[in-house]
Amino acid sequence: MGNSGISPQARRHLGRGAYEGIHPDNHGNLILAEDIGGTKVSIDPTNPNGPTKTAANPNSFVYRFVPNNIADLSAGGKLQALQVKIDGQPVIFIDVTTDHPFGDVFSTNQLKLHTLGTSWPVQWITIHDTAIDGTASFDANAAAKKAGATPFKRPENAQFLPGSDFKTFFFDATGDTDATAGNVPALAARGSWGRSSALISTTV
Repeated sequence: MGNSGISPQARRHLGRGAYEGIHPDNHGNLILAEDIGGTKVSIDPTNPNGPTKTAANPNSFVYRFVPNNIADLSAGGKLQALQVKIDGQPVIFIDVTTDHPFGDVFSTNQLKLHTLGTSWPVQWITIHDTAIDGTASFDANAAAKKAGATPFKRPENAQFLPGSDFKTFFFDATGDTDATAGNVPALAARGSWGRSSALISTTV
């Protein structure tokens, strides 16, 4: 996190992650967007061994740090990650394996998540609590996956909605950043070109 002005102890409480933006709300909580690219898979849904592998598996999370003391982040707190539920089930990380050669790239959940005009319930789930898990350094991305948080394709540009009293914010998922993936209709419908204006309520 570079020269952020956050002490080394406080940084450990936030976990290790490719945090691209940190935004405090009016309660002293910190909203963090992560930018870690996922495993690239074939753009052909009928051929996992296809030669063009430019579609990225969703691999980054949106976090909230709830400090024990807003004046002293080194006092610890809870790191939470955003979880989206679709049709009553959480959208979780699906690793690219032999059994899942595309990960979650071509899933119905990704289609529903990126369909314009849709709205799905969300909640913050705690992935690390210094009161329970201690103060040693930890991998925030791995903890979010283990806890069942919802990954996105490199969320960024998080901003609170003006006039919302810090209760809603927007972020954009970067997507695949590759035209060979974006030009595939099934991938375009699943956020290959990015997802603009995802609206989240911070009151959950």
